[in-house]
Amino acid sequence: MATIKGTVYKIKEGIDLNKFAEMGYDIIPSELPILVKVIPQDINGELCQGTLKNIYNNPLWRSKIYNWHKKELEKALGLKYRRGKIVMTEQFEHVLTDWRIQIEPFGDGWLGFASMDPYEHNIYYASRHLDQYCADEIKALLEADIIELVEVEQEVVDKDEIEEKAE
Repeated sequence: MATIKGTVYKIKEGIDLNKFAEMGYDIIPSELPILVKVIPQDINGELCQGTLKNIYNNPLWRSKIYNWHKKELEKALGLKYRRGKIVMTEQFEHVLTDWRIQIEPFGDGWLGFASMDPYEHNIYYASRHLDQYCADEIKALLEADIIELVEVEQEVVDKDEIEEKAE
């Protein structure tokens, strides 16, 4: 086993969750409510351009996903192609640029960073992602004294161990 170390932002113990509402966070009601705030990203920035290049302009993705689910993707994302190039609709631009900070206050309380794309399920918890893409928001939350930076460790299976067990 290998240990990965890093840092995450976490809500402070005992914080009144209404303070997040005062700072523009919405509550998504569920069995365990989630706090969210949309943090728009620059369409020409690394995050949006990387998503375009690695997913939506990727010929393999288009042949394996888009071609089989064209109608659903057009409806859900506003995604259209003309002569092999993406037609940038207002809806699709929001899919690319709208990212969110999300917090599960009744779980671990970590701040996560995720796309508003309904088909993207990755949530990035490492503080470096939040610092890079949400610096002003993180600064405001730290100044309001409602979050803190904490060190975390996680045990992961080492690649060499997997290979040894397979032999």
